[in-house]
Amino acid sequence: MLFETHKDRVYSIALRYAGDAAAAMDIAQDTFVKLLSSIQQFRGDSSFESWLYRMVVNSCLDYHRKRRRFLPLMDEALDTFRPSNEARSTRCCAKRQEERVQQVVAQLPEEQRIVVGVALYGGPFV
Repeated sequence: MLFETHKDRVYSIALRYAGDAAAAMDIAQDTFVKLLSSIQQFRGDSSFESWLYRMVVNSCLDYHRKRRRFLPLMDEALDTFRPSNEARSTRCCAKRQEERVQQVVAQLPEEQRIVVGVALYGGPFV
């Protein structure tokens, strides 16, 4: 009943904080897990809505802390898969060179294009 009553408000607060629907769902889920495990601690000093709002905000802050801690590790892992600047530069130059060769070959008479195509590509260059 608590979930059904407050799910839209919790999700709305989380979405405004995170700006991402998937993250907001994670935050809302975390909030309700915390709510259900600590409902006995609600003393009634403030309204339930205020207590729940504070819980959502704390979940948002926890999410941000976890994400901030995780992102540097993720960047480091991705760096191992990213090609180096030198490799990117080499690939870029090779691609430009190949395009230029194709442009020059395309200007040759058909008989010469066939010869060059067979030599370079194993088949006629059309």
